Amino acid sequence: MQSNTTQKNITAFFRHGLMLALLFLLTGTAWAQQVYMNGNLRTGTSNAAGTFTAPAGYFVSELQPGNPSPGLSFNWNGNFSAADDFTVPAGQTWNVTQMEFYAYVTGYTSTTVPFDTLFVKIYNTNPSVGTPTPIYGDFTTNRLGTVVSDSTYRLTNPLGTPPTNRLIWRVPANVTTTLTAGTYWVEWSLSGIASVPSHFGPASTVVGTSTQPGNNALQHNFGTTNPGWTAANNATAPAVLPQDFPFKVYYTTTSTCTGPTPTVTVSPSTNLCGPVTLTASGATDYTWTPTAGLSTTTGATVTASPTTTTTYTVTGVTAGCVGTTTVTVNAGPTSAELTGVDPGVIFDQNFDGGLPANWLSVNN
Repeated sequence: MQSNTTQKNITAFFRHGLMLALLFLLTGTAWAQQVYMNGNLRTGTSNAAGTFTAPAGYFVSELQPGNPSPGLSFNWNGNFSAADDFTVPAGQTWNVTQMEFYAYVTGYTSTTVPFDTLFVKIYNTNPSVGTPTPIYGDFTTNRLGTVVSDSTYRLTNPLGTPPTNRLIWRVPANVTTTLTAGTYWVEWSLSGIASVPSHFGPASTVVGTSTQPGNNALQHNFGTTNPGWTAANNATAPAVLPQDFPFKVYYTTTSTCTGPTPTVTVSPSTNLCGPVTLTASGATDYTWTPTAGLSTTTGATVTASPTTTTTYTVTGVTAGCVGTTTVTVNAGPTSAELTGVDPGVIFDQNFDGGLPANWLSVNN
């Protein structure tokens, strides 16, 4: 027989649970653990040429043609950081609990975690414009969480030897903050242990393309020699191929629905082949995912130019009420297929400059 104390606790538990359920039904306020992924990292379990297959349980992230460098430095000891943006959809509030970045150390074979310090800042504006103050974080507080292997190898193209000398690690940051709807920039810098003087971060990688619409990541040199911000470009001059970084944001959401759930529709919606202009209707604000092939991820109208058949989800919000729908777009023919011209010889003649010094295709 249960004691009175136990029975009272159980009664209180169910009463409290019922009140929460009623609150959810009446206000539409929801709490749910979610993960936002910026960009893409893994490209499969083998390289495109079929000359390397990852061991069981492992994956590969293979450089695409046109991208010469495996990674970009955000090494604290080298006075470098990286930055990229993300958007909290309209009508939502994100209670962020963690962020996660990716890095590798060329030739590192030890099972000892190669990193010991991670700094993070979050801005509500582009940090390269003026001197904005971060709304969260600093470069003095170590926010490094528990680092683990991502079981992914960064591969060069053509394949280097050995192909397993760039194991990618998941590098989590202990971040606790609340972000309302809007666009934010996160800047981070990572320090290695004493035996790891340098390390690099892979750019977002999508099979079949060397860049994506909307890529706008940045690298910051905060040292005394040639300080400043530069675009994360991974191309051989004179080409310009902007990059993004893969990272995750772990959060719970709260949103209050004060009206009917919007019925979101997309036009056109059938037999689609990119590039195609898509227009959503039925709500006030819209967010599109995944990012691959999209001209933008917010707003009613986007242009979709996927390199493979992609199903996009559009989330519409009105008065805190959320509705979603999906639309599938097939990959369209490349410019080379349409014109017979080798896309490798098409580039911007107005770009004057070489591969940035921080993209080290030999030593990273």
